[in-house]
Amino acid sequence: MTRPRIEHLGLLVGECTLPGETRADNIFCAQPNGIPLGADRWLLIYATRGYRLVDDENSIVYQIREGAPDGRVLREGFFARAREGWDVLGDGRLLVKEHCHCSAFGVPRGAMIRGKPVPHANRFVACWYALGKEWNGNRLEHTDELVRRTLRAEWIQFKLNERGDDIEFLMPAQPMRQVGYESGPHFCSLPAIWTNNSFKNATPCNEEATEWVQVQGMGQEGDRCDGPGATAFLAPVRFRFNPSRDLYEWVETGPPVGWPGPIGESSLLRYRDSWIFTGRTKGPILWYRTDDLFGAHPPCAAIEMTHPNSHSPHTAHLCPDGVVRLLVGDHTVSPHRNARDPLYLWDVDPDHGFRLTRRQTVFDSVAAGLSIRKEAIPRVDYGNLLPHTGGRVQHLVHRVRTKVVDLPDKTGTVVNLSEKAVHGIYHARLVYDHEFPGIWQFGSPAQDPGTCNITVKKANR
Repeated sequence: MTRPRIEHLGLLVGECTLPGETRADNIFCAQPNGIPLGADRWLLIYATRGYRLVDDENSIVYQIREGAPDGRVLREGFFARAREGWDVLGDGRLLVKEHCHCSAFGVPRGAMIRGKPVPHANRFVACWYALGKEWNGNRLEHTDELVRRTLRAEWIQFKLNERGDDIEFLMPAQPMRQVGYESGPHFCSLPAIWTNNSFKNATPCNEEATEWVQVQGMGQEGDRCDGPGATAFLAPVRFRFNPSRDLYEWVETGPPVGWPGPIGESSLLRYRDSWIFTGRTKGPILWYRTDDLFGAHPPCAAIEMTHPNSHSPHTAHLCPDGVVRLLVGDHTVSPHRNARDPLYLWDVDPDHGFRLTRRQTVFDSVAAGLSIRKEAIPRVDYGNLLPHTGGRVQHLVHRVRTKVVDLPDKTGTVVNLSEKAVHGIYHARLVYDHEFPGIWQFGSPAQDPGTCNITVKKANR
């Protein structure tokens, strides 16, 4: 099989235009994602970030783009805005509320399923995590205690407006909770008191696309916590559209999947007649395969081989040519001995122990000539393949940043102005050797009756 050709296109979002989020505010655009909102409209969603600490997350921003993920920006706005004075604990401490790990899902406006329009088209969900940090003198810090007490998945629901140039909110931003667990310390049927959103989009799991699934990170009282992105176990969650409320609801939580140490940031995909999901650890990337997300899980299968040797953020995707691909770096093959530069795209064989068969470079900051010093430690990470909407081209987004921030006593140096200028969201195209149908088809019953090309079997019960 001919692998797709990668065409890197450079900087996609260099600066947020919203008040308080610009480069003049010492903020840059970071972790990106996106979904189609209609036949000619796209949502690009991203998190903003500062330089007050290594993981200085900020707000969740959306862009409405015309035609394609890199099309003309019609509107930019906030899904969730960082703020100070967050009195979430009720103990007198006023925290800084930050947001990251954004994802989204929903049936695009005008999409047809089995040749018919569907009532839940143009109903969308965006998700992220929220976390509290506090000032210690002139330094912003997070602690394990704050992670346990404040880390939560949040969501908002919306639709594309009639003109197709902005969104209308259907539900305000709020903590994500399973139906029946709207209050109390636990967010769902598991004894979870903290949750972390996956930055891989949810996947439809029934033919009508009224149900979607995602794997979230969670933790319970007494679980070890090791940083803002860490959780103690993974668990599948099911979302279902409720027509009486005109909203999606979290209706089911599957069994927990653990690991001897922190695990989180899972990617979920449908592969043939099974589900595959991953887990990020401080060692190997873990791979799970099961026929039933909400039944008993098999023991995990971990990639223990030499490549990729990385505990960096990763995403796994089923591409339109039927190949599972993994986006992540690897310091053992990097020409710079850097686990996050270059960013690679790996082919994965789930039928033979998740063996990696091919590797392609998505972006190498040094080869591209970006003005980042070696001691500033370039980072090319948080790659995401966006949903394929038909044809030969699939879009890919990622971020570029430095590990070094404005903390010379902690990192030995500070990020300089020329390095800050190249921070941002970059993009590329995967160009396949022939055309593939998109996940959504658009038309009308009288003209071109489309269908939803999602490959699912009856939802597991």
